Amino acid sequence: MRAATFRLAPVCLAVAALSALSPPPARAQTADKPAMHVGDSWAYAQTTDAGKGPSESTWLRKVVAVGADGGFDFQIGERVHKHDAAGNYLDPKGAEYNRTVYKFPMQVGAEWSYVAKFGTQVMMDQRGSYRVVAYEPLTVPAGTFDCFKVEGKAEAAYRISYQQQIKETYWYCPKVNGIAKLQRETSTTSRDSPPSREKTESVLTRYTPKG
Repeated sequence: MRAATFRLAPVCLAVAALSALSPPPARAQTADKPAMHVGDSWAYAQTTDAGKGPSESTWLRKVVAVGADGGFDFQIGERVHKHDAAGNYLDPKGAEYNRTVYKFPMQVGAEWSYVAKFGTQVMMDQRGSYRVVAYEPLTVPAGTFDCFKVEGKAEAAYRISYQQQIKETYWYCPKVNGIAKLQRETSTTSRDSPPSREKTESVLTRYTPKG
């Protein structure tokens, strides 16, 4: 019995040594809802191509109010837009028009979908879905950040007379409390007008938190 004990001891020591050298299992990256403050601002450079050559523009959004529930107001130009605590735009026409573009906690593999009213003269449903596909570094003019890459798509149709499809990819970066890059392609076909396709890309050029 004593001999068996001595034969097992080196094996146990080897296992213990390997365990000590092995790195701990990686923790899944998770992002909670952004904590906004009045005065936070983001500046973007945007490229738009509607088939006649790309055009360049810049735009700025700034937090001008934060509610007790975590919702906040963005000012873009002269207009103020309300958002929920996750950053989803709250349509003034009513909750049935709201699209769930952001959902938290955010982590790779998360998926969600929504159905929202769409249109003005003719009402239809827009059906969309999103999936977090990666957590990766991203370099934009504002710097290099670790970001969640999210891919989404949406479509709306009214019988055979109107169809719209949207493909969207955005990179949400916890360090800047928002997106550092957004790519969107919108394709529209209508019985009353020629088909159209527009591509846009926005990249973060400056993030200025309050203080």
